[in-house]
Amino acid sequence: MGIFNFFKQNKSKFTIVGILDYKDKEIVTKRWCEIEELVKLGRPSNFKQAVIEADKLLDFALERMGFRGSLGEKLKSAKNKFSADVYNDVWGAHKIRNRLVHEMNSEILHFETKEAINKFKRGLKNLGAL
Repeated sequence: MGIFNFFKQNKSKFTIVGILDYKDKEIVTKRWCEIEELVKLGRPSNFKQAVIEADKLLDFALERMGFRGSLGEKLKSAKNKFSADVYNDVWGAHKIRNRLVHEMNSEILHFETKEAINKFKRGLKNLGAL
């Protein structure tokens, strides 16, 4: 039996584990547009915020799909949801986010931001969230 054959009880309703519902996809799409606007603003503080928000959005999508734990744990559990190259790219983007959050005075350049954002976008598309 595959993951799609299992049901999970969540807040008095049953959802299929591994699939985002329509409302969640709307939330992801709306928040993704906001992230892209941050990048367009062209300021280093906005670049940093965009990467952090994209990471949070990936975490949200995986959480809503039924994966639990830290984002790293969710990614490991959801590995089969991604193509191999996208999975590695998403990990790379997540590592950039970690550097921005955990290293003092860490900055990110425009090209690096665009690269990380594109990796998160590909990941969200692989999940069917975008």
